[in-house]
Amino acid sequence: MWLGFHAVHTTAPTALVSWIATLQQATDLGYPQTAEWIEANLGGLYGAGVDRGFQAEETGTVFIPTCCPVGIH
Repeated sequence: MWLGFHAVHTTAPTALVSWIATLQQATDLGYPQTAEWIEANLGGLYGAGVDRGFQAEETGTVFIPTCCPVGIH
């Protein structure tokens, strides 16, 4: 799941501010698990991830998007 967010950010850094754009980009890039996670977590975790970063459950690795600096809204 984390790799999908990283791939989207690498190809279209500002896409993460829109869950719809991110979902489409993740699907287009071949990360269906990321798209499924977005749909299942729109109620809070997606926004928190864009704001504070996403952490891979498997490895604990954190990806912090740079499109929206932490604390800037």
